[in-house]
Amino acid sequence: MEKRIIEYKKEFDIDVKKFIECIYVGEYNMDVGIDVIQNEDIYADYLENGGNFWIALDENNNVIGTIAGKVIDNETIELKRMYVRKECRGYGIAQELLNNLEKFAADNGFKYLILGTYERMERAIGFYTKNLFILEDVETEYQEERFFKKCLA
Repeated sequence: MEKRIIEYKKEFDIDVKKFIECIYVGEYNMDVGIDVIQNEDIYADYLENGGNFWIALDENNNVIGTIAGKVIDNETIELKRMYVRKECRGYGIAQELLNNLEKFAADNGFKYLILGTYERMERAIGFYTKNLFILEDVETEYQEERFFKKCLA
């Protein structure tokens, strides 16, 4: 599979949001927070605050994957918006996206990478644990939520 990963460009904004919404609603049947995705300002929410956002594109410039890093504090960056198109999974795209985020975080002095996901995303949870994320014991209002943390240093 031919692919390339680029840093976020405004020209892909609509395609990125449609891609994320398609997976979030279409594949996982989740509607909680969909308004946040639709109204998200990627530049302001990620890049402007010292984080970053990457897009995986196929040979026709179709969005096939995304990942973002959102700065929480001077030691912690949060993994956000990690999705890979279903038919593109198994080709190393998720790993390459995560590697970009981890390198960015380490290069910018962050010590921790955190993320939140849902219990129903079993494949994602397996991917995170394979990549040395540790399940954190955090209480939330949603029983299905799961939080993970990885030390980068």
